[in-house]
Amino acid sequence: MGQLSVNLALQTKELHRSLKREERKGVSFARYFTQKLEGNRTPYDEIAWELRTATIGNDKGSVIFEQRDVEVPADWSQTATNIVVSKYFHGRMGSPDRETSVAQLVHRVVDTIADWGLAGNYFKTKEDGENFRSELAHLMLHQKACFNSPVWFNVGVRESRGYGFYFDEAEQVTKKLQPGENHPQWRWLIRKVSRNNLATSLCSSRANCRRQWLWEQIAIRRGSGQKKIWTPNSICWTMAFSIAACIATLTLSCCLLLTCTIFRCLWDVCVSRSRPCAELTQR
Repeated sequence: MGQLSVNLALQTKELHRSLKREERKGVSFARYFTQKLEGNRTPYDEIAWELRTATIGNDKGSVIFEQRDVEVPADWSQTATNIVVSKYFHGRMGSPDRETSVAQLVHRVVDTIADWGLAGNYFKTKEDGENFRSELAHLMLHQKACFNSPVWFNVGVRESRGYGFYFDEAEQVTKKLQPGENHPQWRWLIRKVSRNNLATSLCSSRANCRRQWLWEQIAIRRGSGQKKIWTPNSICWTMAFSIAACIATLTLSCCLLLTCTIFRCLWDVCVSRSRPCAELTQR
């Protein structure tokens, strides 16, 4: 039984090992949504574009965000326009680097990911990579799918971006991100990094898989893109404060209930003693 577990662990480790660039054969990627595109036309050429003003106001009627003459697909709602322009357009407002079109936004993210795939030998041929680029752009432009916020925030920007740790493909190890290095945080979820292989150490049993799931859930704070690294020490303190708060609440509830009970008993005693006096007065 022990030997079987060791063999399974070794097989799992080999299965989840990240292949080096030269070891990858790449995948074929056929067109589906964009298979009718002819010549040098792209998914951007099939979109009817129009200029709009993206505006967001508060409950008092004041405008808290506004960007004029932004280029968006004509079939997008105004709500989608306001959200994308205010949240995901890159660059400081009023600066030449500020994005002014959804096409620029989608180009920035989609082209960066497609270029990563081509550079990393994830596609069998260059044509497969270009097919992937066109299909992904089509999905984004027609809102058939959408990335999570950190992708739009970080992928394709020129300044240094990254969060915490990154995987060094050349050395096959996880390294701490140094100041000035550019490793965009494009995932919405942070996993707890183990010293051993992630698959064998965290998912070698159901209990460990449940524990890993718990780490993932508590890593997400206040919506996507905003994360907090939790350590066992911080979790213990958080649980201790939570338990203390529950005990305090329960104690207070018991005290209030006991006080109400005593008050009710005293009231009943006073009422029962006042009845004979009232009868005597009537006689």
